[in-house]
Amino acid sequence: MENRILFIAHDGGAYGANQSLINIVSSLKERGVFVTVVFPLRGMICDFFDKNGWDYHIVSFRNELRPKTDGIISYLKNILRVFYKKYLNSLAIKELYDIVDLNKINIIHSNSGVVAIGVALAKNKNIRHIWHLREYIHPSYGLYLFGGIQKYKKRIKRTDNIICITNGVARGFDVVEKAFVLHDAVRKKPIFSKPQPKEKYFLFCSALTKSKGVEEAIDAFSKVVKVNNGYKLLIVGEGSSDYENYLKEKVVKIGLENDIDFLGFRKDVDELMIKATAFLMCSRNEAMGRVTVESMLNFCIVFGYNDSGTAEIVEHNKTGFLYNNENELVNYMSDIITNKEKYEGVTTTAYNYAISNFLEEKFCDNLMNYYDKL
Repeated sequence: MENRILFIAHDGGAYGANQSLINIVSSLKERGVFVTVVFPLRGMICDFFDKNGWDYHIVSFRNELRPKTDGIISYLKNILRVFYKKYLNSLAIKELYDIVDLNKINIIHSNSGVVAIGVALAKNKNIRHIWHLREYIHPSYGLYLFGGIQKYKKRIKRTDNIICITNGVARGFDVVEKAFVLHDAVRKKPIFSKPQPKEKYFLFCSALTKSKGVEEAIDAFSKVVKVNNGYKLLIVGEGSSDYENYLKEKVVKIGLENDIDFLGFRKDVDELMIKATAFLMCSRNEAMGRVTVESMLNFCIVFGYNDSGTAEIVEHNKTGFLYNNENELVNYMSDIITNKEKYEGVTTTAYNYAISNFLEEKFCDNLMNYYDKL
């Protein structure tokens, strides 16, 4: 039977899960598989779909994330959000029924662990559902769920078909025995085939949130630049205006406003990576880390925090370097400035590893096999 797939995205942004969704849709379409996608609102990713002529729909619904409950007022607001979510999603289900019927969909693929509307849709239409788990969900990561995390995890465990992007995510949801672990594809093919001369800057690239470790990158760089004048730290990404202002004020306070540049959202990240002295992956809870793999594909050495998905992808002293505290990160950053040749072999090994494991063709082979076995 021909697979006809409806993907459900958790938002309309152009980061993380939706970047991986682009790779999935691209690879499946190349195989002639019918794919359409539902977004809950129009966002930057829709512009990409428009440019490529890919089919998608905007259906207003709510995912399972809620704001932190902090006092009686926020508690009451979250109760109201529960009722509004149920009401809005009940309307969305009716629109989704029409999309499923019109396109003869036989697989619902929820593209994030925080999207649950696909479960009800698949059950009501009596078709298969896949839950693609991509994130660690925990209050320490700033993520809160309606009904609580433990209840939500139990709901996911009752699902028959689960894909996790790393073994760590599977352990986090306690679904190791039933989950299919499939690392994300991050490219159709690499942009560069050989290294380029390095420039005097370190690169940090991520959504600007506290859990991503941007402050550690700033603090480590502040110690490195004291004895290595002429180097810069480039910070790519966006966050809340409050947190971005806090970071910029912090940089001014430590006197590094001329040494640290906030670049915002950039489309030339590959060019920035291949010329960077090193890439800093400071996140304490990275589920996988697309930018880690992208750095490997761009011959950029990775200094990553030794935990979660980063430690699963980076093999220490072979495809990158793992650090356990800020002092270790400072030491690696200082060492690569004075011993560049020492790291050149690692970038080549990392590039070959990424080519073998994170391109669309291999990913699609594995995904198609999974679909066929459902």
